[in-house]
Formats: sequence, structure tokens, C-alpha cells
Amino acid sequence: MRARPAISRSSRHLSYGAIGLLGLVSMAALFALRQELDVERWTSSLQRQQRAFERGEPSPAAPDPAGTAAPRARLLRAIFLLRTAQTTPDAGAAQRLRQEAEGELAAARTARATWGDAAVVTAFAESLRQPESMSAIASALAESYRGAPYLKDASRWRIEMGLWCWDLLPPVARDRLINEAVWYVRLRPQDRTHVFGLMRLSPAYRPFLLRWYAVRSGDSDWRRGPVPMPAQPGTSSG
Repeated sequence: MRARPAISRSSRHLSYGAIGLLGLVSMAALFALRQELDVERWTSSLQRQQRAFERGEPSPAAPDPAGTAAPRARLLRAIFLLRTAQTTPDAGAAQRLRQEAEGELAAARTARATWGDAAVVTAFAESLRQPESMSAIASALAESYRGAPYLKDASRWRIEMGLWCWDLLPPVARDRLINEAVWYVRLRPQDRTHVFGLMRLSPAYRPFLLRWYAVRSGDSDWRRGPVPMPAQPGTSSG
């Protein structure tokens, strides 16, 4: 009978260490998966909410918040609650929803100090909490442009709100708003009339047109035409 080879103490320690490391990696992977599933859950809830709004229906009930710990999931839940508050006729209920959303937003921002997405949601929350306080909204918008110069899902709202408080935005935020507006119109040409109409009624119109022509002149399909001059507010022939 062959003798079993001896295993040194250091080898045993290495084996135990490898097993422990594998366990930690597995736990981390499971935790990451749970976070992703939670983000998907709130993303789906926001999509259902949007469809309900488009049908003229009230917001569906929010999912159970248990397990919502990932910063992005908290941010999505805050958006869900704020949009529900925006359409709730009961002032007391709307205030409670806003406060709950602000708690989720604060928790999300604690985990990620510099986050453009969270800053634009903060601007949204400020616009609901105190619509007259343009300085607070402008401050949050400026922060959002520092952290995220382009936001596909929130661009239209951010452009509209930024133009509303244009005079309070710092020069860097104004410049990034112009860039985002040009980018957004190229990305979503169906919204071109709307964006050009908003610009036409704002001090941003001239710098926007200059940036628009500078960017579009390099496109292969570009044919320079007359400067868009809307016939009436909110429309544009450009």
C-alpha cells in the first residue's frame, strides 16, 4: 500500500486561502447579481409607470422597496416616487412621496459623491418641492452637467429646465447645455421642432445656432439652408 504523500503546513494554508478567496469571489458575484436584478426591477417599474401616464392613468403602485440597496436602484426608486408625487392630487400624500424620494436620493448620493444622474434627479426634486427657487434648481443642473454632460433619458427635461433658469447657470453649464441640445436634436430629429422653438424664445438661441451649424456642417447630408425662424412660439421651420 503506497504511503500518502505528506502535505506541508504552508501548502495547507495556501489551499485554505484559495478556498476562502473563492468563497469571497462567489459572494461578491452573487451580491452584484442581486444588485443588477434590483436595478432591472425598478427600471421595469418606471417603464410601466410611463405607459400608464401615456394612457392617462394614475401611477401604478410602487414595488416593495425591500432589498433596494444599490445606489442606482435607489435613484430609480426616487424617480418613481417623484413622478408619482407629481401626478398625485392629494397635497399631503405628494409631500410624503417627495420626502421618501429625497431620502432615497440622499442615500444614493452618499454612496456616489460625484454623479451627474443623481444631480439631475436632485434638480427634478427641487422643481417639485419649491418651483419658485430657481437658484436651487440651477445649482443642481450645473452639478449634473459637471458629472454628466450628456444624458440620453433626461436630456429633453434638462434642456427645458436649463433654459428656464438660463440666467442663473454658470458659463460652463450653459456651454454644455448648448452641446447637449445639438447632440439631442441629432439623436432625436423628431424633437427638432420642439427644441428649436424653445431656443428661439431664449437667450441661448444665437449660441445654439452657431454650434448647430458648426457641428452639422461636417455631416455628409448637410445642406445649409436659411436660419430657422419659427413663425410662432414653439414651432420652427429649421
